[in-house]
Amino acid sequence: MQEPQRPKERVFAFCISHFALFVFATLLFAVQFLTFLDVQGESDLTIHIKYAEEITSFRDGGAPHFLFALLLKTLAGIGISYAAAAVVVLGVCYGAMAVLIARELE
Repeated sequence: MQEPQRPKERVFAFCISHFALFVFATLLFAVQFLTFLDVQGESDLTIHIKYAEEITSFRDGGAPHFLFALLLKTLAGIGISYAAAAVVVLGVCYGAMAVLIARELE
């Protein structure tokens, strides 16, 4: 018979399993978004990426997805291309959603 886990062990196991889910889902969705950008010609996503490239000041931020454009602009500022920044942002967001869904299902 297995001993019941102590609270600290349960919390550690919970964190590790959810972190693993986050990493897996982030990588899975990042690959999917990268493939989508390579295969798809013009789409809503490419329009948002182009919009982020054209932003020159805070006054230009009038789009409904201004936070997405701001995050792309920030990552582009540290040397990542806008397309790669979009893949990173979307992958991380979808990875986080996977963890939130898993928590709701528990």
